[in-house]
Amino acid sequence: MAESAHYAPRSMVAYKISFNRRGRPDEAVPIDEIDGADVGDLFFGFCQNNAGRLQEAAAGGKYLNMLEPRRIDGGVMATLLSGLGGEERQVYDTESAEKRFDIAESDASMVTVRCLLSWKRTGRGSRFFAWSMPRDPRATRSCSAPSAPI
Repeated sequence: MAESAHYAPRSMVAYKISFNRRGRPDEAVPIDEIDGADVGDLFFGFCQNNAGRLQEAAAGGKYLNMLEPRRIDGGVMATLLSGLGGEERQVYDTESAEKRFDIAESDASMVTVRCLLSWKRTGRGSRFFAWSMPRDPRATRSCSAPSAPI
């Protein structure tokens, strides 16, 4: 059998996050004082409280499942599963072209995404990074957080 090359696109997005007083968009709130807590405590608590629980986004059809939140120096890192449901699909083997199985409307195919909320050396805001992860567990061991601020 001929060896085939597989391509799996990967992406990374970065967001700058800042906070303001409710109803006052021009009045910035320091990231270490958001209703008596810092942004790291809030994000870590959110991840911990939602770990292992499949959630549907408000828009519907989009699902999220948080896994493995942990604190790192100047940030919080979490692995999550993200996917879409609501559509019937068929899955085929790419080498044999044989149908493997059907995905029902109630199924959501999920991809692994690593997220990092970082506030070290960011001034009054924080940075949120999200990047897709390879499915091969051997490849995830070498993945680490971005080292330079954007």
